[in-house]
Amino acid sequence: MAWFNSQLPRIDSLKNYEPALITQVWDRHGRLLTEFASQRRIIVPLNKMPKHLRDAFIAAEDDQFYEHFGIDPLGILRAAWKMVVAGRIRQGASTITQQVARSFFLTQQRKFSRKIKEILLALKLERNLTKDDILFLYLNQIYLGRGAYGVGAAAQMYFGVSPEDLTLAQSAILAGLPPAPSRYAPHVSPEKARQRQLYVLRRMVETGRITQQAADEAAAEPVRIIRWEAPSWRAPWVDAALRAWLLERFDEDTVMQGGLQVYTTFDLQAVTAAQQAVRWGLENLDKRRGYRGPLTHLTDAEMPAAISECEQLVDALVRKRTYGNVVALVGPVLELTAPALPVTDVLTPDDVFQGVVTGMTRTLAWVDFGRGVGRLSGAGMRWAREIDPEKSAGEETVRRPAERLRVGDRILVRPWDEAHVRRYGIRPRDIEEAIEELQELSEQGPTMVLLLEQRPDAQSALVSVLPQTGELIALVGGYDFAESQFNRAIQARRQPGSAFKPIVYSAALDNGFSPASILIDTPLVYEDAERQFRWKPKNYEGKFYGPMTLVDALTYSRNVVTIQLVQKLGISTIKERARQLGITSPLPDDLSMALGSGVVTPIELIRPYATFANGGRRPEVEFVRDIWDAAGNHVYSYLPPTSAETINPYDPFEMTPPPGRRSVPFGLVSAPPVASLPLTEFPQAISPETAYQMTFLLRNVVERGTGWRARALGRPAAGKTGTTDDNIDSWFVGFTADYASAVWVGFDQLRPLGKYETGSRAASPIWVRYMAAVHEGIPVHDFDVPEGITFREIDLKTGRPANPWSRNKTLLMPFRKDQLDALLAHEDDSRSSRDPQQWFDDPATLMQRPGAW
Repeated sequence: MAWFNSQLPRIDSLKNYEPALITQVWDRHGRLLTEFASQRRIIVPLNKMPKHLRDAFIAAEDDQFYEHFGIDPLGILRAAWKMVVAGRIRQGASTITQQVARSFFLTQQRKFSRKIKEILLALKLERNLTKDDILFLYLNQIYLGRGAYGVGAAAQMYFGVSPEDLTLAQSAILAGLPPAPSRYAPHVSPEKARQRQLYVLRRMVETGRITQQAADEAAAEPVRIIRWEAPSWRAPWVDAALRAWLLERFDEDTVMQGGLQVYTTFDLQAVTAAQQAVRWGLENLDKRRGYRGPLTHLTDAEMPAAISECEQLVDALVRKRTYGNVVALVGPVLELTAPALPVTDVLTPDDVFQGVVTGMTRTLAWVDFGRGVGRLSGAGMRWAREIDPEKSAGEETVRRPAERLRVGDRILVRPWDEAHVRRYGIRPRDIEEAIEELQELSEQGPTMVLLLEQRPDAQSALVSVLPQTGELIALVGGYDFAESQFNRAIQARRQPGSAFKPIVYSAALDNGFSPASILIDTPLVYEDAERQFRWKPKNYEGKFYGPMTLVDALTYSRNVVTIQLVQKLGISTIKERARQLGITSPLPDDLSMALGSGVVTPIELIRPYATFANGGRRPEVEFVRDIWDAAGNHVYSYLPPTSAETINPYDPFEMTPPPGRRSVPFGLVSAPPVASLPLTEFPQAISPETAYQMTFLLRNVVERGTGWRARALGRPAAGKTGTTDDNIDSWFVGFTADYASAVWVGFDQLRPLGKYETGSRAASPIWVRYMAAVHEGIPVHDFDVPEGITFREIDLKTGRPANPWSRNKTLLMPFRKDQLDALLAHEDDSRSSRDPQQWFDDPATLMQRPGAW
């Protein structure tokens, strides 16, 4: 025995109990964003636990807990006798104290030596800790299934309540779990959980801890077991980005067990709006592309089993609609059945489910989904043309189901409604005709009328920042994180196309050009004799438009003009400007760079636009503000040059350190303590005047050019579309005075999105939908005009100051003093008697203008 005593571990650590804790991550408004943990445990003080919860565990596990000295001699003798009879250890006879000893210091192996150590440790614990201390350790350490350690996590994960709010019925269920948490788990086996609950209640009555009446009332209570979803699924792309960021700066044990409190710049509502906008946009794009075919095609022999599977899936939907997040019942009634209501009374147009085509007539397909049969007409699948990248949406429509479906097809469908039909992406008159036909069909009888569905195969990414601080408020990396964890917002390197052009134009404004400079859009040919390469760049429309102002060249995204600008300014000048504006990816050393032939990530491309919106100061994109360790030490802080409270009065988040907390690194790998982070200004990448002129140019893209869909915001907005060759990548990047956001749409494999699926059509609707959501309730703000800017009305055809007799369109343009002086210096008053239109129509005269070539 002395030898066993010498082998026992020290128990001093239990006096300063520091279990593995959950790292919690909060959004900018103090809402829980996600959690990281190797063990899901919420520490609950004993005085915060209801008495009936403590009594339930004691009655079930160790009814003499407060009387014995750590072990139960009679129980040990019973276990020894059963061991002799069975020839092996069958019953542990462990008190709560012994279970604590085993949980903290020993393995779960069933050996005589381990049992002896367990007994000796239990005696040692009783000499050094109070009974309440031991019970506190037990109730916070014990594993209760479903990944929950301790009663705090179990109360939350099984019932969705705090431990202090547990009822007697709920407490009895938890107290019945320790012998076999997986076997008795109420969400897996409500029947076995019920048996254990009744056993615990009976033991509580037998040991005098509750009355029979209280036990009967608890037994009659229907206990709802909820569907537990980890907080990470609220914002999975954000969760992945934060996990990677933390693991770069802290060791894994600190992140997964250290109980850090991480305060981020994200806004959970904005993230949710971004996720919804991305899914909405991709689903609309998918309808415009056409139908890829059924999930699978079944033989006659396979159809009954498939229909049965469909029924189970529909039943799950019906239960979810009926019972919400409740997945099981423990009580007098155990079965959580799908109600025997017609599915038309339960399912909504937001429910997508599977069915099997079992019959076909000239005008209808009959779809069996187990709980019923629905009708699918041609109007319910007008969009489902054969995919052809050379044809645009609406060129062909489906009139009859037999054109695209066969008996035996397993497909996705939803109950019909007008809103989803309007997302078909076909001609308006075809949509109205389909709605009318579906309405008539639904009035012909109670059988459900269906719409054909499919999951998108294209992807998208969205990033959104506060331009004044660089704080990231929303991030989405794809359509469905469960299907693909690749975070396209920060990992996908794609060609930006024309969304790169503003970088070129900002360099032009600082190198001899003004918004009114005349540029010539004309065919050009570039030849490379060494590589035997000939390049004839053209505009998207395949046309050339002759002389135009610089503002119109960007407004209408003229390619040849932009290439000429790069040629005149020099590739090195453009690359340097790109670096100044925050582009860090390598860029090509040829003129194709002008059209965005390099590759960038969405989170990288947002920086130049945020710089324009921020008066030329380039913000650093950040998403973690402050981190506190479990001991209350402030271990990390990112301090933006200007506080978000000053910029955005609608952000109530305040990061005032609690008094007495120290800035001491805890488990850090590379993050510096708070004191080493100086409060500095963002670098002035370009002048405020140039930044405003770029804002003006990009605002014209929205008001008069390819970004016209952004006008739907109903507030000043600036932005640029981007589309690469063959419509492989589509972009829209833009900003208001409050937010800057970038949207990319494309396939993971380089293939066309479809005819006319440009940045304007594929990406900007997502941007608009998201920006409308985050601007809701915010007053309209215009862009601030720097002091060094002067406005003049300019003739858009001549690029000269407008005069009373000009017959051309004019535009009020912003100029720096040097630009305006140069413009006015070349104004020839001596020609005022001549018809100005005739003079400026003379190409030879036009080409003599400064800034024209």
